[in-house]
Amino acid sequence: MAHSTCAPHSRVSYQGHQVYLQYISLVSQLTANTVKRERTTVIISFM
Repeated sequence: MAHSTCAPHSRVSYQGHQVYLQYISLVSQLTANTVKRERTTVIISFM
C-alpha cells in the first residue's frame, strides 16, 4: 500500500467508525426496548 493513500483512508475510516458507533448505540437502545417487551412476553408465554 502506498503512503499517499494511508491518510485519507484513515480519515474516512475514522468518520465511518463514528457513524458505526452511533449506529450501534441506536441499535442497542432499540434492542433494549424490544428486549424489555419481549422478555415480558416470553415470561408470560412460559407460564
